[in-house]
Amino acid sequence: MLGALLVLPSFLILLIGNPVLGSAERMPFAGADSLRLKKDVVHLSTLPAPRSFGHEAWLDSAAAYSSRELHAAGYSPRAQVYEVGGKKYKNIIAYYGDPTKARKVVGAHYDVCEDQPGADDNASGTAGLLELARMLKKEGKILPFCVEMVFYT
Repeated sequence: MLGALLVLPSFLILLIGNPVLGSAERMPFAGADSLRLKKDVVHLSTLPAPRSFGHEAWLDSAAAYSSRELHAAGYSPRAQVYEVGGKKYKNIIAYYGDPTKARKVVGAHYDVCEDQPGADDNASGTAGLLELARMLKKEGKILPFCVEMVFYT
């Protein structure tokens, strides 16, 4: 009983203070598509080799996947190519809104550390950012700033 009395005020404070839990009217977007999120995570985490600096072809494959998904959502992504140790890597960048306005930058890395699938961090972050991009386009809201989405290594 005492536990319930302690938990209830905490829950009410959370409910009132959190715009997502407190009011569906305050939520700016419809829900994310869990099937698309899963598809993105599965695709990225089941490539034939890890998306690490030692497997450049699979890093490029992950970048190309993100770029294709952004194109399909209505964006014109660009690659920012850079060189480290004589090898070329790329970030994929897309903008929602006017890039001459103030920006909010949201990023997710698509590479992994060493030889692992990276589903829990890298692939899920990339999938989340792709879904954010889709949701922004679907809602079509005009924002007072630009959202710069960066998929990086």
